[in-house]
Amino acid sequence: MKRRTIGLDDKPDKHTVLLLHFDGNVKDETGINSGLTRQNITYSTDSKFGQSVKFGYSNSYIKIPYKKELLPISGQDMTVDFWVKPNLNNDGMVCLYGNPSSGSYVYGVQLGLNKDSIIFYSGTDNNGLFLFSPFPQKVWTHIALVLMNNVFYFYMNGVLKRTFNSNIPNYVNDLLLGIWRDYSYSLNGCIDEYRISNIARWTSNFTPPTKPY
Repeated sequence: MKRRTIGLDDKPDKHTVLLLHFDGNVKDETGINSGLTRQNITYSTDSKFGQSVKFGYSNSYIKIPYKKELLPISGQDMTVDFWVKPNLNNDGMVCLYGNPSSGSYVYGVQLGLNKDSIIFYSGTDNNGLFLFSPFPQKVWTHIALVLMNNVFYFYMNGVLKRTFNSNIPNYVNDLLLGIWRDYSYSLNGCIDEYRISNIARWTSNFTPPTKPY
């Protein structure tokens, strides 16, 4: 599917602080973020819209330089949403949103999508939830993580699956996409339309987007 051309009146809205289309590059369409780096990724026509980014399972990731607007802040609403298509039915294969600590213990906001469970962390291993529900394999699924009033809301294909109260740590490091927080596991699959917003975009069930942002 050919992506629409972004014109003067078709830019990301004012609440979008990061937008990656992955149409042959890792350019942030908002113009806010620069210096993004990539490791062992390719671009694929197996996508939701246009092209997607394909992670290769081993040491494959995108690193986005630190900006406080991209990470959870206590009292600040935000949304992270994207399309994802895992390619293998394999435990521990996906981590989509991680943040490494500068200390001896690595931690972050991260989402593991395994063959038999969905694992979500906001901090250390002791600060998360386990949802024992299989994640769809080899199909495109829309994911939205909404933070509102220090409560996380996890949506899959527009349906609320779980809420989770969390104390938000003070994140100060770069953002990792497509790899586990300690670089041990990479996603085997594709991501499209990765967006971070500084508002809670959804507060109830919704219809997933039918076109690029």
